[in-house]
Amino acid sequence: MEISALLRRTSVTDPGATAQFGCLTQDLHQQLSMHGKEASALQELPEERTPQRVIMSMQASNYLLTSLYDKEKLHDNVATTNPFKGMDRLSLSHIAFEGGQAFTAIERQVAFMTLTDRDLEFRNQTFDLSDPLNPGDENALWGILASYLRDAQMASGMSESERAWRGWMPADALHAQARSILDRHGQKTADFPAYSNLKGASDTVLVAMIDQDGISGWVNVPVEMLKPQGLSLRLIEAATKQKNRTF
Repeated sequence: MEISALLRRTSVTDPGATAQFGCLTQDLHQQLSMHGKEASALQELPEERTPQRVIMSMQASNYLLTSLYDKEKLHDNVATTNPFKGMDRLSLSHIAFEGGQAFTAIERQVAFMTLTDRDLEFRNQTFDLSDPLNPGDENALWGILASYLRDAQMASGMSESERAWRGWMPADALHAQARSILDRHGQKTADFPAYSNLKGASDTVLVAMIDQDGISGWVNVPVEMLKPQGLSLRLIEAATKQKNRTF
């Protein structure tokens, strides 16, 4: 599947991809734990074999080896930074759970690690918040409301395959549960943290941006930003008109 088509998917669940994801991560971990830099997964190349695209996959391999397995990098002339750190959660979810041949197993694992770290950071922000239902008093209902508010945001940044894999309700159903609790207590809104970089804007393109140090990274860039003369971006694939919903 082309990268552009992958990132535009909004409501299609791939049962095969969902079932295989757990096996993919387990097999990859076993390979890297037992064989390190000799793991066969490190030899996999993406479907697109342009020089820049191959370098991006090599960078993901270097990052995974050095950050998680405490190994030396495999590709000497390629950076070890996370190439997915600039991407929104929804795009990371599509890559991790529905990447197929467009992204290597290593890249899909790095994308999953990146969104998992973001989820943990967001969850930590939602603990110990003041209770808007009963200020100054501990209330078990606030814990339930907070979980609905938190999960509704996260679910809205999940691909359908990820949501099926986790067994989560749709974002609108979670939001409705939160809305019901607020309505019963006469509350219009609740002050709650927002998930940072949850979904990319519409009319974006997926590009590999090279910074001043020569390090590449995947980012979603609005189409209008490509128009000014002199913007140094290498276009990989278009990901236009990605539909988003805000809760």
